[in-house]
This record gives sequence, C-alpha cells and structure tokens, in this order.
Amino acid sequence: MTVNILTGLPFLELSQAKLGRFVRNIDDPTGNFHDPVKAPKDVAKSVVTNLSETQSSGSSGSVAADLTSLLSIALKRQERTSVRYTTKEAKFYSLDNSVPWFSDVVKLENTCRWIERAMKERGAKIYIVVGYRTLVDAEVTAINSDSSDSHGRLQFPVSVLAGGAPLPIADPAIEAFRGRSEENQSHYKAPGEKIYAVEYQRIRTAWFSSKIGNMKPKAKVWKSYAGTRGTDSDDEDMVEAELDDTAESDIDEREKYSTNSGEVFYSTLDEDEDEDEDE
Repeated sequence: MTVNILTGLPFLELSQAKLGRFVRNIDDPTGNFHDPVKAPKDVAKSVVTNLSETQSSGSSGSVAADLTSLLSIALKRQERTSVRYTTKEAKFYSLDNSVPWFSDVVKLENTCRWIERAMKERGAKIYIVVGYRTLVDAEVTAINSDSSDSHGRLQFPVSVLAGGAPLPIADPAIEAFRGRSEENQSHYKAPGEKIYAVEYQRIRTAWFSSKIGNMKPKAKVWKSYAGTRGTDSDDEDMVEAELDDTAESDIDEREKYSTNSGEVFYSTLDEDEDEDEDE
C-alpha cells in the first residue's frame, strides 16, 4: 500500500524526489537516498490545466477544491486563514509496473549494498518513491481574516521562499501583502514545475540464514555483501526484500485529507516531531 505525503513549503524541485528513489525518511526524500542506476522507464502522467480555487464551505467535489485543501494542509494554515491559488498545470506522475522494475534493481550490487546499510540503522524503514504531484508556475496566497495586527498573522520566513521567487521585502518574517487592515495576506510564488506531494511504497526487508531458508515466496533474495550476522550455526547470510502492500501503522498522528476520488494525503512532520517519534 502506498502513502502520499505533502511536502510543505518550499515545494521540491523535480530532481529532489525522482521516481524509483530509495529513501529512509518519507518527510525528506533528499537525505539518505539511493537512485538505482536502472531508472524506471514505465511512467504514467496525467495533466489538469488552468486550475484556480479559493477554499470555502461551498467548494467541494472537484479537482480544484481537493488541491485547495491539500495546499491548506501543506501550509499548516492557522484558524481563520483561507488559501487561494492559481497554477498553469497540475500533474501526477506514477511508476507503472513497479514489481518487475523492483525485481531488476535488487539484482544490482550497489542497490543491495545500500539496502543492507539501511537495514543496520535504527528503525530500518525503507521506501521507494512511486509517484509525485506537481504544480507549474503556481502562486499560493494565504489570507488571514483576523482584524488584529499583532496576533494570529500567517507569515512565511525567508527560508520558505527559497524554493520560490523571492519577494522584495526586507522583513525576515514577511507579510507579503498589506491590503486592508483586517485581512493579512502571505504570498508564495513557485516558478517552473515544483513537487507538492510525494507517493511512497514501503519495502519490507529481513535477514535470514541460507541453512534455514525461511524466505517469503514473493521476496527478492540475495547473499549478503556485508557477510554473515551472528556467531552460531544459524548465521544470517541472506537478505530478502519485497514491496509491501500493507498499510502504514504509524501514520495516523499526521493531519490528513481524503480527496473525492478516495485518495488520502498526509502532512509532513516537522523535525522536532520526527525526533519525538524516533525516541
């Protein structure tokens, strides 16, 4: 079973979440990753053009409304804050025929060695990027309707804007549009094509002894490049890996949104939340 994670801001560049990438952290596909030398060739793509929407109680049942809600979660919006956006195109890329491709890449020595190193780390979770969603030339505005000028404003730090076009405002905690006194706005521009959600599939791995042969029927198996584990007659000298179709068990603490087509998206975790989860 796959899981969709919203990237938050800044959105990701296309090179930061390639299809077929092996990762250790679904909140950061740019750290501790492996891109197999055999890149996937079977890629499906769908495109929706000229989308725009303002979130409201009456806007539901459409792709535009779904995207508004997803961006709202990605921005981690505050109460009394609405989101509006425009984008030339919204695209969805997905990895087709992932099973035969996975079978091929786990025959590659560098991929097997990366998996073995990852298995030795605490937590030992491995995922593959099997899809992602992008926006082209997107502009997103967060509008706070609080009349107070000193309380409850939604602001983007300069670091957030690094992934988009910088705005000519010196204040490091910017209020991008001043507008009316009762309506503060923060504006984000993302020129070009940027990733706002990544779809992952878990890989289940295990060590076992060739003397016992307790591998799973669908698992891909290889002799460990790191040598054996253990000191007795049941030394674990083999590794098995398979794509996992079961649901993630530790994802429910995140904010989530279900689209009208039945897909579920989850917010990314902040760094401090990640640290708490690993303890």
